[in-house]
Amino acid sequence: MGRFAFCTATAHGPLWNQMHAGAVGCRRAKCKTAGGEIAGGYIVWYTGAERKGEMQMFFSKPEYREIMMPFRFDDSQDDIECGGISIEAFGDVFGEQKYCYASYILKDKNLYDNGEYEQMRKLLEGAGGKEIKVVFKLKKGKAKDFKVDLDSLASALGDDRFQALELVGWGMNDKGIS
Repeated sequence: MGRFAFCTATAHGPLWNQMHAGAVGCRRAKCKTAGGEIAGGYIVWYTGAERKGEMQMFFSKPEYREIMMPFRFDDSQDDIECGGISIEAFGDVFGEQKYCYASYILKDKNLYDNGEYEQMRKLLEGAGGKEIKVVFKLKKGKAKDFKVDLDSLASALGDDRFQALELVGWGMNDKGIS
């Protein structure tokens, strides 16, 4: 069975040469992109596995891996004023030191009124030394995105209310918040 690729590269440019090395055929075509635009380019086809490694590089699916990481609570005044909870998981992520910052709000607004928000913040303040599961999305072997597993956070703190957090912002950096 042959393999196909859609190439929008300019004819005989560097990407064109890379995509067409070993190609059996090529035909000019138009393709609808995920955003709905029509892109002009070339359909390129191969007879078999001679381009398998390179094709996987261009069209590889993301891989997901889990790591248990220590975390710290960001006890900022901004969070208190807007009712947020922010944590930062940190550590070695596939050979690189990374800091994964995530900010949340409570899905159940009643938790703000009855004092449970403050209780949750106190639990986080005393969480030193605990770890949570972080799921990383890898593309070409590099971490591109992450998600804190809220079930893991709730389990580490012994409080199911942490499962009812709603993510409002996140980022992965080479430097920490402190």
